[in-house]
Amino acid sequence: MNSQITSEEGTFTISKIVNRRRALYLSGWSFIGAFLSSVVGASIRFFFPRIIYEPHTRHKAGYPFKYTLGIICFFMIILLLASFSCISNLVAKEEIKTLTEEQAKEAQKKLEGAQKSLKREMRTEVKVEDGGAIEGVVKCINVKSSENVVVYIEEVGGNKYAAPLEHGVIDQLNLTYVPHVIAVQKGTTIDFPNSDLVRHNVFSPPECCKQFNLGTYNASVVKTVTFDESCEIPLLCNVHAEMSAFIVVLDNPYFSVTGRDGVFKIENVPPGTYKLTAWHEKLMTITKDVTVKSGKTASVGFFLKKGLRSGR
Repeated sequence: MNSQITSEEGTFTISKIVNRRRALYLSGWSFIGAFLSSVVGASIRFFFPRIIYEPHTRHKAGYPFKYTLGIICFFMIILLLASFSCISNLVAKEEIKTLTEEQAKEAQKKLEGAQKSLKREMRTEVKVEDGGAIEGVVKCINVKSSENVVVYIEEVGGNKYAAPLEHGVIDQLNLTYVPHVIAVQKGTTIDFPNSDLVRHNVFSPPECCKQFNLGTYNASVVKTVTFDESCEIPLLCNVHAEMSAFIVVLDNPYFSVTGRDGVFKIENVPPGTYKLTAWHEKLMTITKDVTVKSGKTASVGFFLKKGLRSGR
């Protein structure tokens, strides 16, 4: 039975993953068996040439590289060294279980529940007297939806705000990071539980501002990281190349993450003129000036399209 899991990251057929990995696993060990057989044959040819080959007067003992079998053995050693790391890595990563139809439905239900319940914004709540608000809609061109756009004010009050005490959460379910994008205030600690049926390895690439690697860990294990520098951080998995997510670390609590409708709202903003930026993982980042008046709501719209993205 081919059990499928559908998420924002795509549809995965678990049994196909299992069959492909099983085939690679068996191919690797078959290669090792062929290599060992060649080694045994070459050794016997080297030490007992007269027993294996007749007439003995035509075959004298010598070094292995003087015989065709010895040369073949030499090249097989090179191939073994090149592929053994891949084979051992495949064996060590994980043993993916084939899901039944009922298990797949239950896993999908958990994924959908996590997508609704887990917070996509982590900040310190700020109360401002006579503050205003900023609201608007983001339209994303040539992507599936206008979801997961982070709209934020670049600088408010010198960006001197205490970090939130509550931890953010990025869970791992059905080979998917949940949420896919999370915006957090600088100094936030994020928990990375593994609620999946398999092992995962959460890491960020070395070129980003917060490089880390949590190593491979089993289900029900939780690891944490504190993010103390403002930037965008891609998340990947060493075990599953299809998994990805983003953490956007910001200098103040004035930000919002859009839903599928692209709507955002930032409240309790002190009166003043600010730089308002809209960020998307694939589209061009845009910044606009916005003026907030006491007790008023300023409206701003963004149209994001593909182009040269500006990093933070």
